[in-house]
Amino acid sequence: MQNIIKLYILGSIFSVILTMFPFLFIMVNYFSKATLFFLVSFCAMLQIIVHLRYFLNLNTDIENRWNVVAVLFSTVIIFIIISGTSWIMSNLNSNLMQC
Repeated sequence: MQNIIKLYILGSIFSVILTMFPFLFIMVNYFSKATLFFLVSFCAMLQIIVHLRYFLNLNTDIENRWNVVAVLFSTVIIFIIISGTSWIMSNLNSNLMQC
């Protein structure tokens, strides 16, 4: 029980830090737009990993292997849906805006 509480507190601290950094990067206005996009995207990916590890308790143990497979499968399906939707909308935009 003590270990679980420690993981939740550590995950909360990491989440707050990974949320504050993108705000700080944007508020400072020191980086270019491409660098800002990369930094914010990187912090978002790290935050996804923190949430999966510390709050959903996903790791590569033998008993959690199927949970990791389910998350990876869901990620692939979501990526296919988002990329397919973006491709269709881009195609529609280019075909309908040819006035």
